[in-house]
Amino acid sequence: MTTIRAMWPDGHEHVATTWRGLERAMREEQWHRYGRIGFRREMARRAMVWSGTRIHWTGSSWSFVHELERAGMLRLEEEDR
Repeated sequence: MTTIRAMWPDGHEHVATTWRGLERAMREEQWHRYGRIGFRREMARRAMVWSGTRIHWTGSSWSFVHELERAGMLRLEEEDR
């Protein structure tokens, strides 16, 4: 089984076994309730503010989360057990 870990600059982490699950965990911990598309749009806006990086927010959960990493918003680690 693979464990995927997203580590944020403030030390907070999200952990899941699937990319979709990781995206869901991130979305569910927001202060505001977002649907999947609303969350992705908001994170794309935040990426632009954070680093000036325009991310591609459509596509799979894998590609979306990797776009957040490319923007410098988080760091990813995968571990096979």
